[in-house]
Amino acid sequence: MHSSPALSLFLVPGPGTGFLVEHAVPHGRVRTLGYASTVTGTRREATVWTPPGDHRELPALYLVHGGGGDHLDWVEPGRAPVILDNLLAAGRIRPMVVVFPDGNVPGATGLPGDDSFPAELLDNLVPAVQRAYRVRREPGGRALAGLSLGGLQTWNVLLSRPGAFGSIGDFSSGYFPGVLEALTTEHADLLRDPRLNARTGLHRIYCGNPDDIAHANNVATRAVFDAYGIRYRYSEFAPGARTWQTWRDNLHDFAPRLFRHSYTGDGGHTIGS
Repeated sequence: MHSSPALSLFLVPGPGTGFLVEHAVPHGRVRTLGYASTVTGTRREATVWTPPGDHRELPALYLVHGGGGDHLDWVEPGRAPVILDNLLAAGRIRPMVVVFPDGNVPGATGLPGDDSFPAELLDNLVPAVQRAYRVRREPGGRALAGLSLGGLQTWNVLLSRPGAFGSIGDFSSGYFPGVLEALTTEHADLLRDPRLNARTGLHRIYCGNPDDIAHANNVATRAVFDAYGIRYRYSEFAPGARTWQTWRDNLHDFAPRLFRHSYTGDGGHTIGS
């Protein structure tokens, strides 16, 4: 299932939905950030959530949508601002800037070298965020996560530019069999790069239950990571498959794990909490 902000969604209160409900807590601010892209040759937009209050330099999480979506998916059907407001008010996350990119650039379903998203993100969007907001600039102060197609883009960033983000999260994703075969037979150097572990402080992989159509690809991708010694921790959301219920829960679990350590991305250890 891929979502579009054009859909009408209803939230039905019930057990386990409290983190999705707007409570009487301070709310962060959601804004649009425009920037110039050298990848597409156009002006593009991202959405940015900033926490309430006045803060000095903050860490930043970049959270990418799935296929068929855009930079509003996590804001509207994903309810990320509500989730973040509630987590922050409960003291469960550090204050952070959360950036929702528009991942609609060529190459996400291919090999890391064929994907234009790493260049779009690191050469265009990240510098624009750094100019517009007081955010930390070292890798340990940056996290990247994505769902489905955005999860492939996240792993393509990890493999092609290891160490650019100190924390990595992947929700309901997995390389397609042909891409995975080409990765292991023609580009195994990317999988053997010691920086993947040395410069990644947190690597969490999430998936829905086996009814998630990405489940088999996720299993196969993790098997390759295991074979090459790429470290991660895995969580499966048993109650849900390929739905926003699953991905909201993934974010609710992932965000509190970020920026809890002094890791700077210069190597020496891996945090897999």
